[in-house]
Amino acid sequence: MYPKCFFLLNVSLLVRVLVAYECTPCDHRTCPLKAPHVCENGRSVARDPCGCCDQCTRLEWELCGGQNWAMGYCALGLTCVSVNQTGLVNTHNPEAEVGVCKGAMAP
Repeated sequence: MYPKCFFLLNVSLLVRVLVAYECTPCDHRTCPLKAPHVCENGRSVARDPCGCCDQCTRLEWELCGGQNWAMGYCALGLTCVSVNQTGLVNTHNPEAEVGVCKGAMAP
């Protein structure tokens, strides 16, 4: 009984992780009109997690997420965490969650 429950729990968590970062097909019309070449205040230019547009990354405590990462995405070493503290932002959600960039928690 317990091995089956453990297996089902792992499968459900894996499915949630795989679906969390699913993107819609790339539409370059949704990208900023002028792609940034230089970003200010410690930000860097990076391609969005969907592989469609170049944007300046977000810093700690700035908004991130939204459908196809429209609110932006986090700089290296930061993670987009749901504002309602349900875990990582799920951009597959039709209402596309918005989060804030946070650093990794120390163990």
